[in-house]
Amino acid sequence: MRTRAATTLSGEPIVQALLALTTGLQKRGSLRYNQLSEAVLRTYQLGVLQRESRAGQPGGPPLWQVLWAVYLKKRERVEKTLGSWLDIYLERYWVNDVYGAPYTREPTLLSHAFQMILRGVVLKFFLVGHPVIDQLATEREAQTGGLPLAAEPLSALQRAVVETVQVFAKYVERDRELLALVASHFAPESLGISALQRAEMFAAGPLNLRQAVHNKVQLW
Repeated sequence: MRTRAATTLSGEPIVQALLALTTGLQKRGSLRYNQLSEAVLRTYQLGVLQRESRAGQPGGPPLWQVLWAVYLKKRERVEKTLGSWLDIYLERYWVNDVYGAPYTREPTLLSHAFQMILRGVVLKFFLVGHPVIDQLATEREAQTGGLPLAAEPLSALQRAVVETVQVFAKYVERDRELLALVASHFAPESLGISALQRAEMFAAGPLNLRQAVHNKVQLW
């Protein structure tokens, strides 16, 4: 019988890898990617300053620890206030990814599944940090009654999601070398777990794959 790993996936190396990937792609010189990624990074930077202004400074808390906490808080707020709408777009992305990324590119099915999850982690990092989505989630959190999104904010959400997915598909997904480099930092051997356990931890942790999407895509 397979036992689950007791290892808890630390968020700090994950956000370090996400930042390294995000800034690394900026060097490729795409204006559209750079504009979006810089806007996303500003959202997280502001969140860090608001949460702990001395993060990363002598006597202050570690930057990566604060950044991970900021991401978790923003992700929770987005999922709570906009999750029912974002699920639709994420479901479409996962289905397209299943059909668009041949598993034969990877040595094993589990390696393929992890690459899918890793792409999902990066995409969610961009979506949660998109300034329009972050602002909409903040505004809805202050409201009561769970009112449906009006036409104007719903349109703004749709534009933000479409922009993010298009840029992600064109500039992030296609850089398989950089994604593979990021994945190599989380090799199952270095984590002391199996390949399946690694995939499960990433899906449940940084990606927080919502059950509705998980059931329909059926990664495993």
